[in-house]
Amino acid sequence: FLLLTKNLLIFLDPLILNGLSSLYVLGLGSNNIESLNEKTFSNLFPNLIEINLHNNKIREIEKNSFKNLPSLHYLVLSNNQLESNTHGFDSLTIFKWFNITYNNLKSIKSFFFNNSKKIHLIDLSHNSI
Repeated sequence: FLLLTKNLLIFLDPLILNGLSSLYVLGLGSNNIESLNEKTFSNLFPNLIEINLHNNKIREIEKNSFKNLPSLHYLVLSNNQLESNTHGFDSLTIFKWFNITYNNLKSIKSFFFNNSKKIHLIDLSHNSI
């Protein structure tokens, strides 16, 4: 476990996580992170199963933001500022639980979770869908 909650982080420098290949859970909640891109999690985390990014200021998730997370099962993005769905979730193939509550989503396009075959729960409540 690595919990970096309430640290006023604006972005996550990939070098901070360098060498943590056995990490299972990453808590980044209640910071000031505004976007995710393919460099955010560029170090390969083969065992990371959960990322919690609740209560940030995330507006944008770029394509391939999660591509180096082959074991990711749980993703929490609640209480951010997402307004539209992006292609940022294309690389998630086995994740099971997704919480994107309390954002500003207005619609969900059909390709949103195209590659995810094992989803058990998607919580989109408290959006403007």
